[in-house]
Amino acid sequence: MAHRQLELPQWTWDEVETALRRLSPNPRVDEVLDSLLLETQARQRDLSRENLLHELLCLGWLMAQAGVGATAPRPPASFASSSSPPWPS
Repeated sequence: MAHRQLELPQWTWDEVETALRRLSPNPRVDEVLDSLLLETQARQRDLSRENLLHELLCLGWLMAQAGVGATAPRPPASFASSSSPPWPS
């Protein structure tokens, strides 16, 4: 299958950060994101375009997972203390 070479828009780091923060309303992950973004920015000159994109997509996945965890309902306390698995035997 032939892939067309399409140019992606150029984004600023502020725009990337804003988009990543929108993926998770959980303020507890803000410090983690800050640290990961600073590290990614520091390494950007050493990364190929493909690797930088991979890093940013991984950050997006991480933030989306943190967002799911922040909004997912918690299981009842009896579920967490149960010694039996949550699936049928």
